Amino acid sequence: MPESLSLSEKKHDGEGVDIAIIDGYVDVEAAHRYVIDPAAEAKLVRKQDLRVLPMIFLMYFLTFLDRTNLGNAKVAGIETDLGLGQYGFNIGACLYYAIYFIADIPASLSVKKFGNMVLPMSCIAFGIVTLCTAFIHNQASFYVIRLLLGLAESFQFPGLSYVVSRFYRRSEVTTRVSFFMLGAAGLAGGFGGLLASGLLSLDAIGSVRSWRNIFLVEGIITIGAGIISLYLFPADPSQTRIFTDAERELAMARLVHDQPAIREHKENISWALIRRGVFNVNVLVGSWIYICDQITVQGLSIFTATILRLNYPGRSTVEIQLLSVPPPLVGMAFGLVVSYITMKTGRHGIAIAGCAMLNVIGYSIWLGSTNVQARYAAIFLNTAGGYSFGTLILGWTLANSAPDTIRNVANGAVSGLANIGSITATWSYINTDSGTGYRIGNSLNTATAASVIIASLLLVMYQKRENKKRAEGGRDYRLQAPLEQVATLGHLHPEFRYIH
Repeated sequence: MPESLSLSEKKHDGEGVDIAIIDGYVDVEAAHRYVIDPAAEAKLVRKQDLRVLPMIFLMYFLTFLDRTNLGNAKVAGIETDLGLGQYGFNIGACLYYAIYFIADIPASLSVKKFGNMVLPMSCIAFGIVTLCTAFIHNQASFYVIRLLLGLAESFQFPGLSYVVSRFYRRSEVTTRVSFFMLGAAGLAGGFGGLLASGLLSLDAIGSVRSWRNIFLVEGIITIGAGIISLYLFPADPSQTRIFTDAERELAMARLVHDQPAIREHKENISWALIRRGVFNVNVLVGSWIYICDQITVQGLSIFTATILRLNYPGRSTVEIQLLSVPPPLVGMAFGLVVSYITMKTGRHGIAIAGCAMLNVIGYSIWLGSTNVQARYAAIFLNTAGGYSFGTLILGWTLANSAPDTIRNVANGAVSGLANIGSITATWSYINTDSGTGYRIGNSLNTATAASVIIASLLLVMYQKRENKKRAEGGRDYRLQAPLEQVATLGHLHPEFRYIH
């Protein structure tokens, strides 16, 4: 549970600045004056990387593992066993993302309001739902389970990204988001295929057999990890016990230094800030890019095994599962390298355009070639591109959103609206299109990847132009507003510079 802390005081060489931190309250004025020691800051960041990121990674790994298990169950016969018919599987997958779309922003705000312990509780909840999936027997129960799973998991991604933004500075966010997203997605994709192949090789676990084994075992693992996380998941940096008093002051000073003129490190939620968190250029363009990314990534997570079945009709179910393992692992490694280069260069838009180009090439191969080896190689290109630019746009949006409420809502809006793409993905590869080699899905992904190239470069142009205007004093008129309004300008503040 979030910890209550006593007054934290420390004298810093040269400046002698005290930052009072009592039960989550932070003296922001003192934090603005705090002189950050680079050596101490580097040490703190390393500690956060070792104590905070692993727990975030674990949560998202379990979330993504639960997403990939549906695709593995599909090739193992879930459609036939539940009597889902021609489109029942697609409807069930669609319902999951529909409820996710509705719940994302409220779920994200609940983490800000009630604390980080919402996330382990969410993990336990979706673990229970996954476990229950092993015992469903008809189409109606399949639909109910998918709705409940979407609701339980809706807290995870926006909440975890928000936690990252509370511990890391703007320039550090992209690599950390990429680590937990790519690491989790890549390992879950690879491990999920290996685990599924092993579980499908078993005759039965008690009275449970075939694809039900996947949900039974993964549900038990998720519940156990969620219970452990109740004790290990870190609270907000203003309260967590993993920091000493001096580290806590430094952690809060880092966040405050990134946001000009703020008077509270966690201002009250208001409708005005919520609206600004959704309706701004960075979030709207970022949402479109992430919608396109989810058409690709969720399509791959659900239908890679299905596409491989078309590519290799003579292979066994276990062989198909094993063939699905390498692409997400390669995508993970490629994405982490791209993320690191992006952090060093600060060129998010160009990196996103380059990754989207890989998708244009990969899906064009699926459209234009019948060569089995070429089509399998294209899966690696599509996975590498889709995995990479999705994490980059999320980090880019978080880095350019402030103050805290706007960052929280922007994060929820981008990931929430992206479920439009996820819903689209569930219908992009339908059984009736298998005869054409899934031309509809491949054409859609080619077109959306091309649009990402255009959107990302236009956003770079906008941000460069806005930074130039602010440097020339073109936005200084905003400082004439009352002080309480200036304090919540966030990314609109004349001194705020976009990272592009």
